[in-house]
Amino acid sequence: MNLFAAVDRPTYAISILPPATPATVTRNATFSATRTPQDPQDKIDPALRTAFQARTLSPVTYLVYMTAQLDLSAADTMPDWSRRGEYVVNTLKTGADSAQRALIADLDARSVPYRQFWITNALAVTSDEAQMLSIAQYPEVYRLDAIKMHQLGETHTLPGAGNIASAQPHPASSPQRATVEWNIAQIGADDAWSTLDADGSTIVVANIDSGVRYTRETLRDAYRGNQQTPTNHDYSWFDPDGLTSPVDDVGHGTHTMGTIVGSDGATNQIGVAPRAQWIAADGCDGSGCSSLDLIAAAQWMLAPTR
Repeated sequence: MNLFAAVDRPTYAISILPPATPATVTRNATFSATRTPQDPQDKIDPALRTAFQARTLSPVTYLVYMTAQLDLSAADTMPDWSRRGEYVVNTLKTGADSAQRALIADLDARSVPYRQFWITNALAVTSDEAQMLSIAQYPEVYRLDAIKMHQLGETHTLPGAGNIASAQPHPASSPQRATVEWNIAQIGADDAWSTLDADGSTIVVANIDSGVRYTRETLRDAYRGNQQTPTNHDYSWFDPDGLTSPVDDVGHGTHTMGTIVGSDGATNQIGVAPRAQWIAADGCDGSGCSSLDLIAAAQWMLAPTR
């Protein structure tokens, strides 16, 4: 389960956005459409009903998706990258606050735990079945979904991949080497390095995966958190469980980040963009990737926070 995002480094580094201003977001221009209301019983994911049946006396955490859809079309006319990103994030936040207000007031009154997600206009709610059925009655609610688990793909060494440490170094003026790794040559990335000077040196890339081992030799120098002393993980790493520095207890995310940017600065350049910097969000663990963690990771990725 991977997300590869490439953005201009300076603007991405300052993409923590200020509060919306009236010139940026107006409440009467927030929503472009609403999904067709359903019968309350039809809104409930069968897997969620099953989850409550299996935990008759225990609360269940589930996702509540709102009916309203946000209108982001004005962003298409904004040539400035930073301004466009600011508009999108502020519109999503303001729209979600508006659409979720009545339901949140009810949840607060009943002391029901919840977490807001503006990226997809949804909430993660933890409640008993009676409260879940009550939420389904809201016309503002489109669907109630069980938390799904998505499995990570396996990583394999393909025939002909060879020894990634065996290639000879190339002059420092270019990341291209006299003998490139099979994956790099297969997609022509080395040609892009030499003919287009497109080696990732002006971008920050990211993945949502099982985390990344940021101390790994071929990744540590490119980690954005390592670009200052001492290392600072703010805005460069997200873990839904609150771990404050990048880890990878599965290995999958470290593998995929190596494919994207891997390089030790000398002979071991295994990544497509060996001079890019990277950040990461942990959306998966040994049991897979939960839909809740993936949404949280994607929201952080759109506007990184500490």
